[in-house]
Amino acid sequence: MQVLRFDQLVNRSPQIEELCKCMICLEIFIDPMCCESCENHFCQTCLTTWSQNQSARSCPVCNKLKEKQGQRILKNMLNDLDVYCCYKQNGCLGILKYSEYFFHIKSCQFKQVKCEYEGCNLDILLKDKNQHDNICPFKLLQCKWCQQEILRKQLEQHELNECLQRKVQCGKCSSEVPILIMKNHIDTCPENIYKCQLCLSDIKLKDIELHDKNECPQVIIKCSGCQEQLKRILMIQHMQTCQLVEIECENCQQQIQRKDLKDHTISKCFKTLKQIISDQQRQIKGLYTFCEELSQQVNLLSQLQQQIKFSKYLKHKDIDVINNGKIVQLNLNENKKFDRFIAIKNSKNKPIEIEFLYISDFNVSVGITQRQNIFNPKDFSKFNHQSYLFCANGIVYIDDNKEENGKKKNFGFVIGQKLELLYNDQFVSIKNCTTQQYLKYNISFQYFDKDDIELYPVLCLRNNFDKARILN
Repeated sequence: MQVLRFDQLVNRSPQIEELCKCMICLEIFIDPMCCESCENHFCQTCLTTWSQNQSARSCPVCNKLKEKQGQRILKNMLNDLDVYCCYKQNGCLGILKYSEYFFHIKSCQFKQVKCEYEGCNLDILLKDKNQHDNICPFKLLQCKWCQQEILRKQLEQHELNECLQRKVQCGKCSSEVPILIMKNHIDTCPENIYKCQLCLSDIKLKDIELHDKNECPQVIIKCSGCQEQLKRILMIQHMQTCQLVEIECENCQQQIQRKDLKDHTISKCFKTLKQIISDQQRQIKGLYTFCEELSQQVNLLSQLQQQIKFSKYLKHKDIDVINNGKIVQLNLNENKKFDRFIAIKNSKNKPIEIEFLYISDFNVSVGITQRQNIFNPKDFSKFNHQSYLFCANGIVYIDDNKEENGKKKNFGFVIGQKLELLYNDQFVSIKNCTTQQYLKYNISFQYFDKDDIELYPVLCLRNNFDKARILN
């Protein structure tokens, strides 16, 4: 039963004790109830316990009882009390309002609790529960070999010496094997030594097949010429004299049986050589044809690599590159208008033919800019943006000309019109091949970042579904 003692009060006084004392437990009220007859107050739990020990539910003072909630003024007084935590002796320094006290002690880290593991009778502070959990000898832990749950205090002995699933190292092959099957493993271990039944040599199990096939001198083998069967140790001498064994001609490399070697005349040998040379010439001709075809494929691949196309890497993440680098488009789930750039490859000193297939915002543009603007565009309405851009609405953004920058020119383009962009280190020009409108500007690097003066041809897409393609 919960009790809130008077010695827990921060500011204890006789007046508070007189007003806040339960007539049963003689300590501070907890959930006070009032007897309507005598108007004395009691803890709700105290009153219930008292009544259970009486023949009838009654007041301890007047023996009559009609319960009602404690007076509001008393409850307000209680709620204003400052009290120490009942676990102060364990180290809790909390000073709490009466209204917070009972919630606090439920989770106070200085409350003593019993260890939850069977066999461990330690009382520990709640704050130390996790630390104790890591060392409690009665906690069940899983064996790393057999997955059986073992008490922590017995686990080391179990894993080292008792578990039948524990792995030990084979003394021959050094592999780790469960001790339960170690005997079977030793019988089949590839490093185990066996004695050959024929030659009595010590052979590793893994080498027995190779030994029988190629090495054992007592194995019976067949002569490749006369098919006679002899022990390998005798076959070596037999092969040196067998007339049916094939020997390679030193001149034509043809395989000839030893008995026919005398009849293999020079004329026959050279006839064979002539055939071999003819075959080799055909092979050389075939290789020459193959090299020519391979060279053509390399040239074609080189031409493909030099084609003008959109870059897959120098671009905004929202732009998709399709059709082998010839088409770009914006595919978004929401409409957000801002500049998104993509560079065009292999195009310096080459006319770039461009057609917009869809335009949602006439601030889309074509031109040249520095690399940093592709990933982090500047405010092109302000000077010193290191770009030459031509918008569909006729506005141009020119880096080295304050009077021209942001002005509308006699130029523009719409869906389906062919544009031709040309640039090098001296100038940049744009032409609308449909309307014949044409603009050209000399390039000045006066205001450029000296560490980034390379210019990239670019397209600027602005909104959902903007789409363009390279025509050449």
